[in-house]
Amino acid sequence: MDIKNITLGQIKAGPEAGLKPGQMRAYASVFGNVDSYGDIVVKGAFANTLAEWRKSGRTIPLLYGHNMTDPDMNIGAVLEAEEDERGLKITAEFDDDDMAQKVYRLVKAGRIAELSFAFDTIKSAFLEDPDRPDGRVRELQELKLYECSVVPIGANSETEVLAIKAAEVGMTAVAEGLKAGRTLSKANESSIRSA
Repeated sequence: MDIKNITLGQIKAGPEAGLKPGQMRAYASVFGNVDSYGDIVVKGAFANTLAEWRKSGRTIPLLYGHNMTDPDMNIGAVLEAEEDERGLKITAEFDDDDMAQKVYRLVKAGRIAELSFAFDTIKSAFLEDPDRPDGRVRELQELKLYECSVVPIGANSETEVLAIKAAEVGMTAVAEGLKAGRTLSKANESSIRSA
């Protein structure tokens, strides 16, 4: 399994983005540019894997730092994923728990501004590129996508967060959580109020 890191870029916030509270829209991959690993993703590379995800009925996980072993690092879900002319565009939603909301606040504040995805290469080819130290680039033609991650350091500087909307947590959300059978500690209450 390989990992590809992407810089998220400038963050836009607000209701004009058309997002629900706690959601983010971003490019997880950009087509046509060579990243720091010497790879170039081409349009269509995600077509089959996205079709497989849709057919399975499962949700692409949003993780922190590719941590697949710690459930607390599974911080949300990719609600929509599609290829457009520019790249792999996703809409993701952060969970309501403390860890997910902390990462969300870091992304919103621009303190974490990069995205990454884990994948297997199904089909690729090496192309000549005299501008590269080894004289070639790897063209990624078909990929199997496992997850998208928010990460501190990335490899591709051409992606960006298109929009992110602040989570609005009020007493209604707290009451709904309690009705669902969850308990609310004093520390969690303070955390929710500060968010």
